[in-house]
Amino acid sequence: MNLELSGKTALVTGGSQGIGRAIAFGLGAEGARVAICARDKSRLEQTAQEIKAKSSAEVLVVQGDLSRLDEVNRVAATVKERFGRIDILVNNAGAIRGGDFLTIPDEQWAGDWSLKILGYVRMARAVFPMMH
Repeated sequence: MNLELSGKTALVTGGSQGIGRAIAFGLGAEGARVAICARDKSRLEQTAQEIKAKSSAEVLVVQGDLSRLDEVNRVAATVKERFGRIDILVNNAGAIRGGDFLTIPDEQWAGDWSLKILGYVRMARAVFPMMH
């Protein structure tokens, strides 16, 4: 498949495992420069090496906690500084921790909300002005 992504830059949050990792591999295979972001730096670095081994993609690893606004802004700025632009944003960070709806503590709800909702909104706000 040719998605004409050569020369494009993609930022994939939650890019070290699962769906985000698979998306990062796919974007790299299509010729995009790929920035992957997650909290676990060693897992990010392993994923980056595997993407590079299977494609000619340039891969940037950016460790960050997207539940924090300062980290969101730093991640976006780091990607723009390295690649000059961001064309594609894949907001995929964070898995929801399971539990019984009636017994999940408020702190868990707040943490998940901060990452999955606010983190996505904040990242979109940080990245959209950088898109061409």
